[in-house]
Amino acid sequence: IKLIAQGNNTQLQNKVLNSIMPTFQVFESINDQIDKAITPLQIPLYQQLTP
Repeated sequence: IKLIAQGNNTQLQNKVLNSIMPTFQVFESINDQIDKAITPLQIPLYQQLTP
C-alpha cells in the first residue's frame, strides 16, 4: 500500500511540477529581459555615484 501511495504521490508531484514549470520559465525569461535592460543603465549610474 505504501509503494502505491508513493507512486501516486510521485505522479502527482510530476503533474504539479509540469504545470508550474512553464510559469517559472516565463518568469525567468522576463527576469533575463529585465536584467539586460537594467544593466546598461546601472553602469553609468554607478559611475556617477562613484566620486
